[in-house]
Parts: sequence; C-alpha cells; structure tokens
Amino acid sequence: MFIEDKILLATTTNFQIFMMIMSEKEAKDKKEAVKSVMALVLPEYQVLFTPNSLVLKKDDTTILVDEENFEDL
Repeated sequence: MFIEDKILLATTTNFQIFMMIMSEKEAKDKKEAVKSVMALVLPEYQVLFTPNSLVLKKDDTTILVDEENFEDL
C-alpha cells in the first residue's frame, strides 16, 4: 500500500492534488482555508473554482488557471 501511494504521489501533479482537495465533499474547512489564502495572495481578484480550473476575475479580465499554467501561479 505504501509503495503504491508513493508511486501515485510521484505521478500526480500539484494541480491534480489541489483539485482533489477542492473537490472533496467532506473538506469544507480545507476549501474555506484555500479561499482565504487565495484572497490574501490575490486580493484584487474574485477567485472561482470549477471542477477543472481556477478562474480569476477582475473587472473585464478573466484568467483561467489550469494544469498547463498552475505552476506559474
């Protein structure tokens, strides 16, 4: 079991881990903590979570953060 978990973790991207946490139904406290951190890091943006991405909105600007550009964030 430990070896399988280690292999899975090694092949899972940070974005995939982040989205797994955000999609857990039982993790409401984790989601609120992430939203709070995002508000501190990006105070001028409204942060929305979709099943496959983060959407950052500010006035007429919309930025999509997905697996391709998550590490840049």
